[in-house]
Amino acid sequence: MKPSAVLFDLIKSLTSSEKRYFKMYASLQKGNKNYKDLFNAIDSMQIFDEKILRKSYGRERSAKNLTFTKNYLYKLIFKSLNSYKEERSVDSKLTNILNRCRILFDKSLIRQYFKTLESGKQLALRYERFSYLIEFLEIERQLIKKKDIPGKDFSNVYNEENKVIDILKKVNEHKRAVNMLFNLLRVEGIIRSKTQDEKISNILLRLVPSQNEKSIPVIVKETYYFANYIAGALRGDFNSAYGFIKKRFELISRNKEIFRDTLFDNLKDSFLMKITAASEAGKFRESFGLFSEFVKLYGRSEAQKLNIIFSRAEIYLNHAINTKHAGEINEHISGLEKDLLNYRNKITIAIHNSLYFKLAKFYFVSG
Repeated sequence: MKPSAVLFDLIKSLTSSEKRYFKMYASLQKGNKNYKDLFNAIDSMQIFDEKILRKSYGRERSAKNLTFTKNYLYKLIFKSLNSYKEERSVDSKLTNILNRCRILFDKSLIRQYFKTLESGKQLALRYERFSYLIEFLEIERQLIKKKDIPGKDFSNVYNEENKVIDILKKVNEHKRAVNMLFNLLRVEGIIRSKTQDEKISNILLRLVPSQNEKSIPVIVKETYYFANYIAGALRGDFNSAYGFIKKRFELISRNKEIFRDTLFDNLKDSFLMKITAASEAGKFRESFGLFSEFVKLYGRSEAQKLNIIFSRAEIYLNHAINTKHAGEINEHISGLEKDLLNYRNKITIAIHNSLYFKLAKFYFVSG
C-alpha cells in the first residue's frame, strides 16, 4: 500500500472528536504548519487520488517537501492520538500512579507513598486491572525491607496477592477456553458427532457457573458468556448462542469502564455479534431492529463503515439461507464480493471466510 493511501486511511478513520483534538494539538506545535493544509486537503477527499492531492496541495511545493510533510503528518497524528487516549485511559492513569509511587519511595516520602499506593490499588480493583494490582502489591511488599517502618503487618499484602493471582488464573483459564472453542468453530464448524460434543462439554466444565455473585469478576463473567455463545454456535443451537451473547452485551453495557481500554471495542463488538446471532437464530425482525439501532448510534463514524456494510449483508444472507427465499436479497448483496475484495486488508480472515461461506450457501439455496 502506498504511503499516501496509508495516510488517507488513517485520517479517514479518525472520529470527529479525534480530528478536533488533532487540530488543537497541532496548533501547539512550533515551526512550519504546512502539514495542517495537507491534513485538510486529504480529509476533504472522499476517494484518495494522488494527482488531485498534488494539484490542490503541492502546486507550490516540491515533491520532496510533500513527501517529508506526509511522513511528519503521519507521525504527528499518532502523537496526538497517544495524547488523546492517555487523557481518557485508565491504564495511563494507573501507570502514572505507579511511577509516582516509585518517585515518592525513592525520596523516602513514605506517608505520601502509602496514600498514593492505596489510591492506585483501589483504582485497579475498581476497573479490574488485576495485573496492575499485582504491581502495586509488589512495590508495597518492598517496604518490608525498610526497618524504619516498625509494627506494620504485611501479612495482608501476601494474602491479597494470593487472591489476585487466583483471579488471574481464573481469567486465563476462561480466555483459554474461549480460544479452544473458537479453534473448534473455525476448523470443524457445527459439530456432527457425540465425541465432538463431549469435547465442548469438557472445555465448559473448567469454567465457573454464571452466578450473579459479587465475588466473580466482571471479566470472568464476560468470558463465561462468550464461551457459552461459541459452544451454542458449535452445537447449532443458535437460540442458546443468542441468549448468551445478549447476556454478554448487557454485562459490558453495565460495565463500560472496565472494557474501555481493551484492544477491541468490546461494546460495539458484542453489539455486532448480537445482531448476527439474532439473524442466525431466525429472529430477523429483532436483528433488523438491532441493526437500525447500531446505525443510529454509530452510522456517522467512518471507522464503523465496514461493520455496517458487512453486518447488513450478513443479516440478509442469513435470512435468505434460513427462509430459502432469495427474493429482493440480491440487491442487498450484489456488491458483497467486490467489497470483500476491496476491503480484504481491513477485515480479519475469519470475517472474510465466514461471509464467503455464507455467500456460497446463499447461491446454493437460491439456485
